[in-house]
Amino acid sequence: VAGTAIGLFVIVISQIGDGFVFSSLTVIRSMQIVLVGAVVLLTRAAWRLPRGALPLVVAVGVLDMAGNAFYLLGVQSGALAIASVLSALYPVTTVILAAILLRERVTRDHTVGIALAAAAIALIGFGSA
Repeated sequence: VAGTAIGLFVIVISQIGDGFVFSSLTVIRSMQIVLVGAVVLLTRAAWRLPRGALPLVVAVGVLDMAGNAFYLLGVQSGALAIASVLSALYPVTTVILAAILLRERVTRDHTVGIALAAAAIALIGFGSA
């Protein structure tokens, strides 16, 4: 379900016209607020953050907005296929950051996935040249 939602998001966001990067991000974030608010209300889940978490949440939000803005700019200036494939590499970053910051072990599957992602980037680069 998550993969389908991400794929649909990539397709829908790529249809946004040139010059509408920040207004579209505002619409996206507004919809996310509505959806999260609905989930909190329907499940009656706690919604307060621990005091020390706020700076981290703000940093994650800023980086997420920057990532979405760069994705939109990439889609508007190039091919959707290249932008969506490169943006789908975020799990590689997660694995690398977990290994560096949390000292998590990188499994053989992780290593194979990272190598395949690197090969995909090289092939995209060669195909675009």
